[in-house]
Amino acid sequence: MSIVIQRFGRIRVFTVSCIVMFLSITCFGLITYIESNTWFTTLSFIARLFQGTANVAMTVTIFSVAANFYPTKRSLMIGLLEAATGLGMMLGPLLGTVLHAIGGYNFMFYSFGSLFLILVLLFPYLLPKVLD
Repeated sequence: MSIVIQRFGRIRVFTVSCIVMFLSITCFGLITYIESNTWFTTLSFIARLFQGTANVAMTVTIFSVAANFYPTKRSLMIGLLEAATGLGMMLGPLLGTVLHAIGGYNFMFYSFGSLFLILVLLFPYLLPKVLD
């Protein structure tokens, strides 16, 4: 993954990762309309493969930023990132359950997917150009 980040830059890798994450999460919401068990299972595995790949790219990019841009506070930054990951793993199922109760199965995926789309739209304003 570090070769990809060196070649394309952190901002581009992170942005593409969020777009792929948006598409794969939204795909999970749309997969429910497929009636064939074979196609449902196949597309679920493919969407999960893309989601996992995007997650790896985002995680490596964020840890790279923390390590390179905060060299004197590297341990603190990595600890904060790990704490945020744990918090997300605790709150994710809770928020998913609440969204499922509000709008159903598909609404949960569309809500989380749209968060990634909003992030991609805000990146030019939030991320400094220094990251690359």
